[in-house]
Amino acid sequence: MTRRPRPRLQDAGGERGAVTMWAVLIAFCMIIIVGIAVDFSGQAVAEQKARSVAFEAARAGGQQVNLDQLVRDGQAQTDPQQAAAAASAYLTQAGVTGSVTINAGTVTVNVVDTYQCAFLSVIGVNSLPVSGSASADTLRVLEGVER
Repeated sequence: MTRRPRPRLQDAGGERGAVTMWAVLIAFCMIIIVGIAVDFSGQAVAEQKARSVAFEAARAGGQQVNLDQLVRDGQAQTDPQQAAAAASAYLTQAGVTGSVTINAGTVTVNVVDTYQCAFLSVIGVNSLPVSGSASADTLRVLEGVER
């Protein structure tokens, strides 16, 4: 019984290690894509939180009614100084920065914050801006009907 010689593999020449470089490049791209998805999702959650904080701050400001005028005229109007103070205090307690505007019984709150990136900081993007705004009107309602 004679053994057949195995055929020799031909030398790949300059292609040696090409698959390794391809795999490294694909892995790096996948990490970047996952990082973008994670960080942009985190930014979306942070924006929702900013809108929620703005809404609650506006609500807190809108509840500051001028009681003297309510008793005297039956009109519910926001006390501008108390409303601004209440909304600003809510923002401070929530740990965000923002602005409060009161205009004709409407309390408007704008919140500005940043989201600290988890993955995108690898390519130099350390934070993404987030903002939210909300308004609250002061209304007098009796049994579900605005008065």
